[in-house]
Amino acid sequence: MADTQSYQSKLKRLVFDSETTTGTAVTPGAGSLVVPAFDISLARDRGTGIIARDAVMDGLAGELCGVPGSFGSTLTFSTEIHPNASDVDPYFVRLLQACGFEGTDSGTALTLFPSTKVISNYAATTPNSLTFSLIALLEGIDDTIQTTFGATGAASFVLNSGERAQIDCSFVGKNGDFMTFDADESAVGTVAELGCSPFVVKNVTATMVGSDTGAAFDEVQLSSITINTNAETPDILDPTEADGFAVSPVFFNSAPTVSFQIGATATNNTRFWSYFKDGEEISISITLDDPASTDSLQFLMERVQFTGVSMADNNGAESYSIEGKCVRDPGEGYNTTGSKFNIVWTYA
Repeated sequence: MADTQSYQSKLKRLVFDSETTTGTAVTPGAGSLVVPAFDISLARDRGTGIIARDAVMDGLAGELCGVPGSFGSTLTFSTEIHPNASDVDPYFVRLLQACGFEGTDSGTALTLFPSTKVISNYAATTPNSLTFSLIALLEGIDDTIQTTFGATGAASFVLNSGERAQIDCSFVGKNGDFMTFDADESAVGTVAELGCSPFVVKNVTATMVGSDTGAAFDEVQLSSITINTNAETPDILDPTEADGFAVSPVFFNSAPTVSFQIGATATNNTRFWSYFKDGEEISISITLDDPASTDSLQFLMERVQFTGVSMADNNGAESYSIEGKCVRDPGEGYNTTGSKFNIVWTYA
């Protein structure tokens, strides 16, 4: 007999809304932002879940029925980064705001940096929380919606040569409905910010300059760049909440880190090992340009101190595998000249 019940797992759309009231779910609609996401996982795995009562003794074998305890959600996904001219806070900027970044807007460029501000109601340049809805659009079967709200997270950037630039996100949030059903959710979410040309890691402008002499390194065979913000989203238990969780803050207790591979050259041979041994620092700037517009995305790390240097093979070519952390001067934040860790979105 024909199977008329099974449906395709790919028919999912991840949308989100910035919360105008922190920790209050937003009903998704036509204006919700669609994330060009892949490798999506939404799990109801935080908290005690169903509390087992197997240790309770009533004179009989087995165990008593469990009782629901605290519940929270974890949402992980990767997303492309699409240029979107004239928009100061496109979807990827809003995702970064929910990952603890604040910004300053010049009118043509938004500069983002790790924030110590508390999560607040939505504004264009401050950290805020999100409501996510994972919608399965099913022909002939009621569409399904899974939600998590009050969501905050951590982000890392994966910039592999010749591949799409991507952001890996890990969010924690309060439980919305585990699953609800609607006849047709196809009108929910706008794809206006998406296109067929996400940022690709090619024609990249990259500079690496030593702090001691100001001399440049050789940026040859630069590949496999990963920038991890190392944000933390600790669980905040709250017995006044229906499921026992409040909105998690975003803390930056550790330095952002960067790792990459780079070719071994006569210049690089004289520097990487000595910088590592002496605790010297370098500045790194990586800029992705949109060939169809003036949009660009820059990663500026003014003080990178190596934590690991090793030799590696890169398709038969001798290379270095480098790990470093973005350090700063005492009393200076990550938006202070000389200590910057900035992500600059140029949109006009």
